[in-house]
Amino acid sequence: MSADQLRALWDEREIRDVLHNYCRGVDSIDGDLLSTVFAEDCLVDYGPAMGGPRRGREAIVAGLVSGLPRYAGTHHQVSNIQICLDGESAASAVTYVTAWHRFDDGRPDAVFYGQYHDRFERTADGWRIAERVLHSSGNENFDVPWRMIRRLGRD
Repeated sequence: MSADQLRALWDEREIRDVLHNYCRGVDSIDGDLLSTVFAEDCLVDYGPAMGGPRRGREAIVAGLVSGLPRYAGTHHQVSNIQICLDGESAASAVTYVTAWHRFDDGRPDAVFYGQYHDRFERTADGWRIAERVLHSSGNENFDVPWRMIRRLGRD
C-alpha cells in the first residue's frame, strides 16, 4: 500500500470520527464536543422543520444546545457512510441517519430516517463539517415539514 493510499484511509477514518462525534454530541447535548465537528464558518441546513439554513459554528452549536432539551432523549445512529476525498483538504460524504426522539409531554416517540449530505474541510484542528444539508426519506410521528430525498423515477 502506498503512502497516498494510507493517507486516504486515515483521512476517511478521521471524517468518520467527526460524524460519530456529532451523534454523541447531539445525544448528550455536549456543546463542547459539537464545537469540534463544525468548521468556524460552516453552513448547516436541517430543512424547514428546523428553521432553514444557519451559518457559523457558534450559531449552529447554540441552536442545537438550546433546541435539543425539548426531547427527553435522542439517539442518532449513522451508517452507509460514503466519503469522497477531493485532494488533501476537502471531501464530501453522504451518510444515512436514523434519529429516535422521545418527547417530554407523553406523545409517541418519533423517528427520523434520512441522509446527511456533507462537505468537509481540513482545518488546522483536523477535518470539520463545512456544509451540511439534511434530506428525509421518511419519519414516524413528526408533524413538521422535511426536505425529502429526491428519488429517480418518482418525479
